[in-house]
Amino acid sequence: MTGSLQVKRGYYHMVVQFYDENGKRKTKWRSTGLKEKGNKRKAEQMLSALLESYKGKEKRCTSAEVYFDQYITQWHEGRKPYLEVITWEGYSYHLKHIVNYFRDKKIKMIDLKANDIKEYYKYQLAYGRTVVRKNEDTGLSTRTVKSHRLLIVEALNDAVEREIINVNPAKSIKVPQKVADKKLDDDDFIDAEEISYFFRILIGNRLESVFKIILYYGLRRSEALGLTWDAINFDTNQLIIKRTVVKMKTLVAKERTKNDSSFRAYPLHTEVRTIFLKIKEQQEWNRKLLGRDYNESDYVFTWEDGRPYSPDYLTKSFKKIVVRDDLLSSKLNLHSLRKSCISLLVKKGRSIKDIQKWVGHSENSDVTLKIYAKVKEKDKLSIAQDMAECFQVS
Repeated sequence: MTGSLQVKRGYYHMVVQFYDENGKRKTKWRSTGLKEKGNKRKAEQMLSALLESYKGKEKRCTSAEVYFDQYITQWHEGRKPYLEVITWEGYSYHLKHIVNYFRDKKIKMIDLKANDIKEYYKYQLAYGRTVVRKNEDTGLSTRTVKSHRLLIVEALNDAVEREIINVNPAKSIKVPQKVADKKLDDDDFIDAEEISYFFRILIGNRLESVFKIILYYGLRRSEALGLTWDAINFDTNQLIIKRTVVKMKTLVAKERTKNDSSFRAYPLHTEVRTIFLKIKEQQEWNRKLLGRDYNESDYVFTWEDGRPYSPDYLTKSFKKIVVRDDLLSSKLNLHSLRKSCISLLVKKGRSIKDIQKWVGHSENSDVTLKIYAKVKEKDKLSIAQDMAECFQVS
């Protein structure tokens, strides 16, 4: 049994987690009757006393009683009160793959072996996609399966702590690297030469402005949708990235960015300033036109009625543009605009450190380094071609 203190309506509550006789993980709340202010030590003492009183009385399920798919499902449900909604939903998406696979295998906790975990990773890398389009790889990416591994290892660590199993069979098993994932696709961002063409095909598209801003600043999708008017100062010509909007099942606005390096300030270039002023003018017109039917919000990128765009809408709309156009690579996706920003900065001779600051990458970001190396390699090939032409005899 484990426990923690939570504050609800100004009072301390004890939250305890345990397993019942059927192996199901349970969570119970019990009020201490103590107000939050000045009573933390007393509340901690009450929690310790409660846990002590249950010592030896908790009904433990034996490993033979529980299948692995049941255990990891119950474990995940038990974490719901302690995780942000979007984080929990993200884990839930990965959990479906794990549960569906092991439900068919019917492997009990006591029988789970390292080889079972290894076979699971191999299966997902080869056949894990639930929706497969024409000419598409049927397996999940290495990165996605590594997210599965994180869940499996954490769940089994919990089982070891609760003495359900003696050792974690997944701890030493790594996810093999797919050959396809070792290469960075040649066409996963837009080159400098393609930018003007990309801008031309955007003309008239309702998302023209948001796509241009994402490319210009190298924003994440969540950062672009999280832009609010209070983050744009037209007097000082400054834009601040400080909020994000994300969605799995639920649309969630977060009052902080992904990490400290993601919080950053930008200058408003004349062209970018013009884009934002046009959006603001259009929103004012829509507000007057719709009156009470207008949804008041401070978001920059919205529908005509003031509702913010869904993250999925941006992603799907961008993909439609790519699919319809024969001159753009089918490998492009919305995140390619962020990569394109990095590649353009590399071409302009900016240092890795400057680029990382501009796009909000941490200093040890592999992404920046990979794109940087890739663009530089292309430059080398171009130089080699130029030199070869010098040696050609007319």
